[in-house]
Amino acid sequence: MKISKILFASALIASSLILGSCGDDDESPSFEQSEFYGTWELTGSTDSEFKECPDNPPVLVISESSIKFPVISTDNGCNSGSYSSTYTFNGKTFEITEAGISFDYTIKSKSETEFAWVNFYDETETWVKK
Repeated sequence: MKISKILFASALIASSLILGSCGDDDESPSFEQSEFYGTWELTGSTDSEFKECPDNPPVLVISESSIKFPVISTDNGCNSGSYSSTYTFNGKTFEITEAGISFDYTIKSKSETEFAWVNFYDETETWVKK
């Protein structure tokens, strides 16, 4: 009887440790929308055609109600204008809807002066606060 109580207690402790250690490893941090407000310069991308443009870099401007995306020249990779879109933000993803089609930009990492997101092409872009 004493052995069965010890075995039961051991099994109970082991199962609570096992179940307690199971978490959602895919859970990424959540952010406040206001953390992204401001002007950001594109400094890196996993896009194979990305080119640095130190004199006129692509700039992203995020406000409470809109995102102003850069128009990037295919000739030199530099900023050649911009266009604005409205968005929704759920703490992890910016959802932009253009002409009835939704595009997601999911935050990969964020610091006070830099963030990276994965765009709808599955490319990671790095933006630095201007």
